[in-house]
Amino acid sequence: MKKILLSMSLVGFLVGSSNAKPISLKPDHKLGEVNGEKFYVIDWKTEFLSADPQIKKQGEDKVFIPLRNSIIEKMAVSGIAKKENIDKTDAYKAEIRKAERDILTRMYFEKKIQGKISKADLQKEYREFKKEFEKGSEVKARHILVKSRTEADKILKSLKSGNDFATLAKNHSKGPSAKNGGDLGWVVPGQMVPKFEKELFSLKDGKISKKPVKTQFGWHIVKREKSRKLKVAKFDDVENYLFERIKQKQIIKVLSSAIKKSKIVVYDEKGKPVK
Repeated sequence: MKKILLSMSLVGFLVGSSNAKPISLKPDHKLGEVNGEKFYVIDWKTEFLSADPQIKKQGEDKVFIPLRNSIIEKMAVSGIAKKENIDKTDAYKAEIRKAERDILTRMYFEKKIQGKISKADLQKEYREFKKEFEKGSEVKARHILVKSRTEADKILKSLKSGNDFATLAKNHSKGPSAKNGGDLGWVVPGQMVPKFEKELFSLKDGKISKKPVKTQFGWHIVKREKSRKLKVAKFDDVENYLFERIKQKQIIKVLSSAIKKSKIVVYDEKGKPVK
């Protein structure tokens, strides 16, 4: 019994092996019983898949016994918890509902998406990616960020009098870019907050915003220094990004379909249905 009780601490000290092999037992093979409740290889596999990466790195054969013993420990504790009616509490039931939502959602997405992205799909997505880049440009931007409209108006007046933008940014801007004269580097669409971005891309090269722009960060004076066409990355350099991009589109499609097929009612703080 001492070996079982030590299993959780032993798992963290196992020595890894690049030649580690998976266990070959069938999923329905019985591994043990605790107070008459059986557990099987499939339970062990689930425990292994949810384990810390450092544990999984050891390989299934290296952690077979410690993880088996870990299941025994948990079953022993959970059995006593049930006797004390912890499984009857609202908190327990809420956690079970959350776990069920999370597990079913993950498994459904895996069923609908996993293994369905081919090389041809990636090439097609790359062509779309290229079109987006070929139409776009990136802009070299600077800004001065202050807390009030009054202060921003004073700085704008100073700029119109011929004072240097970078110097004023160093002296007055509150953002992290102040030490670099307000330099934000090269900016592409979608990178900045909407109001700031709209103003930046509406300006011509070398121009400064005619009035301050307010965002959640404060008041900005925006300068568009110069622009250039976006350089399209090679397929091999963005293949992983393309894979995630397609996957995200598939997730949105599956999610939208599920929402459309569901009858949804939302209630306000008074318990009344909200449209």
